[in-house]
Amino acid sequence: CVHSQIYFAALSSMETIFSLLAKIIGDVITISILLFMILGFPVGWLISELKNYDRRSRITRGILALTSIILISIAFSVNERLTYSTNYAIVSRYLVEVTITQLEQGNTENVLSSFKKLRNEFQIQGGTPFEEYDKRVRAAVFAMENKSNGS
Repeated sequence: CVHSQIYFAALSSMETIFSLLAKIIGDVITISILLFMILGFPVGWLISELKNYDRRSRITRGILALTSIILISIAFSVNERLTYSTNYAIVSRYLVEVTITQLEQGNTENVLSSFKKLRNEFQIQGGTPFEEYDKRVRAAVFAMENKSNGS
């Protein structure tokens, strides 16, 4: 149960850091800038094409529109990967800590059965999404802790 507290404390501190960063940057300003980049540049480009602006203006607006969409896509992708990477590290460390504790307490069969069940639940061909990994590891750790506490 101590490990559960450590795990959830790490997750909550990570969420606190992200929420503080969001507050510092400012949600309204961030959303406004994103909406302008997502809608403003492409609409401006479309208008310049329809109204027959000069060639330089159309090319510049087109480059701005495409660049803004690409940059936003990259930013969201990087953010998602960083979040998954951080969560994967936290869950994996939690699994290792509980496993070490269980082995030190002599619960070898308990650990083996939990790991075998975890191994059988993963799909190697299509990959297991992080959300599934997270849930399955938490379930395995919960099972390890409860079996040892119940014995």
